[in-house]
Amino acid sequence: MKDKIYYSIMIIVFILLVVASTITFLVINNSETGTSKFIKKYYDIMFVNTTLNNNDMIVKVDNDKDSIHIEIPNLNEINNNTFSLDVKNIGNEDVIVNNYSLSNIDTNINSNDIEVLVSLNKDEIIRGSSDKKLNVTINYKGNDKNITPYYNFNINYLFDEVIYTENN
Repeated sequence: MKDKIYYSIMIIVFILLVVASTITFLVINNSETGTSKFIKKYYDIMFVNTTLNNNDMIVKVDNDKDSIHIEIPNLNEINNNTFSLDVKNIGNEDVIVNNYSLSNIDTNINSNDIEVLVSLNKDEIIRGSSDKKLNVTINYKGNDKNITPYYNFNINYLFDEVIYTENN
């Protein structure tokens, strides 16, 4: 009986030693250190609520790169080649449109016959926690009836924080 109590105490002490060692190891090796910075003011632009007027048109947004990819497989004068989406500032800091550009243009027609109109132009301000409607219209002024014209391109936006001076 005395041996059973001795072995039981030894097992309990061994288990406590293993648990204490494990906890000590975890606390020492998994402590997080470093610094952080809390940003009270920020901006982030999201493209949301896309509405297409042409069912053949494909619109893909890339919120990380602030770009919109548009594919129109059948571009002609009959189809209404327009779409709209909301440009939403989900932050609390005002932003300004520094610039926008068209890139990655892929077409089988003369690109001078195509006019792309956007409603969100340079120097427009999007207030914090608000949105603006972006309307895009693609007009085809060509008249080549022998081919089915297509037009694929990107619209890239460049946004920046609005810096207010004491006079504003």
